Amino acid sequence: MTSTPAADAATPTVRPMVLIGLGLVIYLLSPGVTSTTKSGDVTLHGWDYLPDWAGWLLIAIGTWAFARKLPSFRLMLGSALVAMLVSAALWVPAWRDEIRGPGADPALLWAVSLPALAWLVLYCLALAGLSRPEPGASFWWKYLAGMNAGAALLPVLVYGGKITQLEGLLAVLGLMGAVGTMVFSFYHSGRAWAVVRRTS
Repeated sequence: MTSTPAADAATPTVRPMVLIGLGLVIYLLSPGVTSTTKSGDVTLHGWDYLPDWAGWLLIAIGTWAFARKLPSFRLMLGSALVAMLVSAALWVPAWRDEIRGPGADPALLWAVSLPALAWLVLYCLALAGLSRPEPGASFWWKYLAGMNAGAALLPVLVYGGKITQLEGLLAVLGLMGAVGTMVFSFYHSGRAWAVVRRTS
């Protein structure tokens, strides 16, 4: 699923992991629930000036450039596009407040975040495969894949099994998995196995 694609005989021209990293920055900078303009917020009357869907658009473009030669490409691009559509729907202040508001069901918030979590896991697994020539990098991508998978699956126990003691671990996995994926996307964007090359 994460086999390394054949290299193109050409000069490196694009670093799609930078686009993906920028998209993740926007995704992680979501202001949450706001209904009025406040100093320091990036919203006006609840409308986000830095919407998640813009981040997912960058991620989808980066995924297309980066992963189109990988066997997991359709799943990766599909999950990115679904995440973009979900975040576009949640851009509407009333809907966002309904999902993320004080009285909202956290299980519902987890459910709508599943496409994003699926993309994170697939992306990290793809990088773990591509970076095999560099064992240290491959280790970190496998580690991040595990953290993001934990953030995707642990809510089954927390919300379904009512094991509330795991809520802290869930919060750590969700935040650190996404932040780590963003950081290493920038850090590894110039590696030979991460650069898209122009065909001759």
